[in-house]
Amino acid sequence: SPPYVIVLRPWSENARAVAVNPNKGYAYVVANKGVAIFEAETLTLTTAPIDINSPNKVAVDTERGYVYVTRVGNRITVLSETHILGNIEVDGTESDAVAVMTTTGYAYAALPNDNAVAILRGQEESIKVAVGTHPVAIATNPNTGYVYVANRNSHNVSVLSGTTWIQDITVGLTPTAITVNPVNGYVYVSSGDDTLSVLQGTDVKATLSVNEPGEVAVNVRTGRVYVLANDTAGTEKHGWLEIVEGEALLGITIPMPAEARSIDVNSESGYVYVSNGSGSQGAVTILSDVVKLETFPMEQTPLD
Repeated sequence: SPPYVIVLRPWSENARAVAVNPNKGYAYVVANKGVAIFEAETLTLTTAPIDINSPNKVAVDTERGYVYVTRVGNRITVLSETHILGNIEVDGTESDAVAVMTTTGYAYAALPNDNAVAILRGQEESIKVAVGTHPVAIATNPNTGYVYVANRNSHNVSVLSGTTWIQDITVGLTPTAITVNPVNGYVYVSSGDDTLSVLQGTDVKATLSVNEPGEVAVNVRTGRVYVLANDTAGTEKHGWLEIVEGEALLGITIPMPAEARSIDVNSESGYVYVSNGSGSQGAVTILSDVVKLETFPMEQTPLD
């Protein structure tokens, strides 16, 4: 019975970011020279990625099948399932983090060097909206229509609605990761001063103490929130998970074999996947809720 490794695909293209469309069955993997598309465990179309120069991140509109690939330079590439529709010019030098509001079809892409967000929908021309300084992470809540943008250098989160800026919310120093639980509207923001801010709507509900917090993942069925925590100050770098419900830490810490890098949750099965370590020590740890099941060695650095 699960969990188990289905297959390892050797690939020399430095895969580093993943987005999935569960409605269509496609997974999009950003690599050095473009985007590879997988259907189940098999590359689609060709053994080579779709040629897109200098891609950064990827996000999927699961309702319409659009895929948005942010890039170094002033373009965002838009795909429809497995083919390129075109390149949308944005008024910025680089686009990075990107998220989609599935209810409206708007895609929000951070322009970190321009202190702004580019908003586009399919092949429509982009709209540029000013936010805080150096936006690095974006999350959307389809139930409220709010978009949350973490601004690393102004230590705040900008809230947008549609194409309109609403307000900025002060959080911890240098926020770097943000996640929304659409069921209850809680927003979790990891910051570089060892804090996890909990927002709801446009209010700060709590500030929690978490050591070097990183990515956050939510199981929308249980309401459990999984926060990566790390201690990288010493020679023996190690990580763990902190568990949050609503506005409170539960006091449950789950050690990881090495530095915790990224996390995702399958809310249907309850499995939690944590990539950790680097190089020959790289591994993926799988949990069921808060119980560790297996750690699978990858013998390379798992990134996303």
